[in-house]
Amino acid sequence: MAGQLNGGNWQQRIKALKDEAKTMRDERKTVMKRLKAAQRKNKRLRDRARTLSEEDMLHILSMRRDRAASMAESASAASSSSGVPSSAVASSQEDHEPKAAEGDIMD
Repeated sequence: MAGQLNGGNWQQRIKALKDEAKTMRDERKTVMKRLKAAQRKNKRLRDRARTLSEEDMLHILSMRRDRAASMAESASAASSSSGVPSSAVASSQEDHEPKAAEGDIMD
């Protein structure tokens, strides 16, 4: 009798491990799909960046500068109502703004 209970326990453990393995395979498959999609997107963006002219690059940089200026203005307006100095808000936003190095676009 004790052998049957012990055997049933092993069967349950084996089934549980097989289920866990299947779940992990499915998760890995999903992660690999997302990774490949991100890699394809990165490649498309790099290829597109290589084809930009100097005019396009200057236009992009001016748009980024304008956006940063408008963010600084809105931050200063928000800080004046919150009591935080505008320089502290602007510097904290600069820390979070991604910076593109010159070689990043052309790699």
